[in-house]
Amino acid sequence: MRGSPPKPSTSRFPCAIRPRKPAVFHPLSQVMDELTTIFADMGFSIAEGPDIETDDYNFTKLNFPEGHPAREMHDTFFFNPKDDGSRMLLRTHTSPVQVRTMLTQKPPIRIVCPGRTYRIDSDATHTPQFHQVEGLVIDKGSHLGHLKWILHEFCKAFFEVDHINMRFRPSFFPFTEPSLEVDIQCRRDKARSDSAKARTGWRFSAAAWCIPTCCAPAASIPMSTKALPGAWASTASQC
Repeated sequence: MRGSPPKPSTSRFPCAIRPRKPAVFHPLSQVMDELTTIFADMGFSIAEGPDIETDDYNFTKLNFPEGHPAREMHDTFFFNPKDDGSRMLLRTHTSPVQVRTMLTQKPPIRIVCPGRTYRIDSDATHTPQFHQVEGLVIDKGSHLGHLKWILHEFCKAFFEVDHINMRFRPSFFPFTEPSLEVDIQCRRDKARSDSAKARTGWRFSAAAWCIPTCCAPAASIPMSTKALPGAWASTASQC
């Protein structure tokens, strides 16, 4: 009959339909979520800041003097100069987030600062863009022992183990004292952990230090967070 709709075709094409897989998080996003969740359970707040920073926040307010190697073009991604001669840059660490937090909040402070960072560094073990997590605690009576406990508890939670061997090695980092490098013990072969043949080693996992907040310049840190010697203690870690 003229004008009637065509009948649907019943023929089948010999083609396979790919099954739809459920969407999953990117491994980096998953790890960052796990990190922040663990620290949040330990009482930390999550602080974030811009990837594009000013020279003032990325270097000056962190006491990097003029002429410091990190300010050079071969270490930092700088944008073209503005009319006034200043240059924006891609942050080389998440430390500016600590500065922004101290400028707007009074102690006690307990934060972690996750995010992307950028450095002109590319070889077998480095990439120009990588992820970093920094933690900052400013509180009365806070000391290096608290920092070691936090890192130890974090590693146990992150690797989902009841016990983990860690070592803390004295190291030098400018503007911080005391400063440590943190290693965790790991197996270097496929032998079982309870096997006498299991070969173990140490892998660097984090840097840790105490920040002398009492020495911070008044121009960088507001009076609300400028402390007298012995009144406040700062501890920080960088993974």
